[in-house]
Amino acid sequence: MRRVCIQGDGQLSATVFDGYHGAMQSLRRIVARWLPLVGVIVALGTLNALTAQQLLRGSADEPQVQLARDAARALASGDAAQVPLGGAVVDVAHSLAPFIIVYDGAGRVQLSTAQLDGHTPDLPGGVLADVTRAGEARFTWQPAPTVRLAAVVVPIGDGASGYVLVGRSLVEVEARSADLWAFSLLGGAAAAALALALAAAAEFLMPRAST
Repeated sequence: MRRVCIQGDGQLSATVFDGYHGAMQSLRRIVARWLPLVGVIVALGTLNALTAQQLLRGSADEPQVQLARDAARALASGDAAQVPLGGAVVDVAHSLAPFIIVYDGAGRVQLSTAQLDGHTPDLPGGVLADVTRAGEARFTWQPAPTVRLAAVVVPIGDGASGYVLVGRSLVEVEARSADLWAFSLLGGAAAAALALALAAAAEFLMPRAST
């Protein structure tokens, strides 16, 4: 700390000012070291959370893909008795169970175990055309504001004979996704606090030039 030789109260004021000025310089150096670290922490944490979220969402389609393909093969071979999920009706607003909907070539429902408010939910326009073009569609279906479903649609044969949709609720997957973001936020805050502590320690351990 620099001392200025001023008589009386003037000497004390100059000393206090120098101390304040030095503390502010130290604080600026700490923040300058800390901000790049926080930027890296935020970027890596966000990338990690987004990647994990996409993996979670992708995993929600796994049983539907197999079930839809098996059902399409059974229907294409004329063996309707082997179609999976052809039993109990599923209330898609409340149940976590998978369901099946079979459409004819014109998009009319031929078989459905999915029920929403007493009827089969309407498929968004253009989905079946996309399946005909791409051979398969995997999408998030929201037939009601509070109902979100992981749906997979495949054609029966070349699509002229119809299509099979298998879906299930995303409630559990989205709950896990919310937990993932919460833990990522907590981890990022802890990492940012640790980075601040390290930046402060580096400042106070750094040798000072003598004046």
